[in-house]
Amino acid sequence: MANEKIDPALRAKMIRKGNELMQKGELLKAGELFKKAQYASGLIRIADIYYFEQNKPLMAYGYYKAAGKKQMLERIHENFLVALKIWLHEDDPLPKSEENKPKITELPSAGLNLMEFRPKRK
Repeated sequence: MANEKIDPALRAKMIRKGNELMQKGELLKAGELFKKAQYASGLIRIADIYYFEQNKPLMAYGYYKAAGKKQMLERIHENFLVALKIWLHEDDPLPKSEENKPKITELPSAGLNLMEFRPKRK
């Protein structure tokens, strides 16, 4: 996030307005205010909604990145790599051990059937 100083009163007002917009479901508008206010907690809440509730990892990614939430960025990267390996139909795309294997609900398909887009083998 930017290192600019923001007037504390203005920042508080922006955060309150962002929270109101979030309650109304206006996540994009709320996110813009949270970015301007440099409010990482609000950005993470929006990212969590996109990632966990709406299954939109690409939308979540930008908000996690703006908030500096490295753990979730790494998780999304790993899930994209798994999905890409499946899409490319590699022989063994998933880890061997069951405990390390991602659950299918963790794959960031966003409702897409990845098999429809897999390149055809010759």
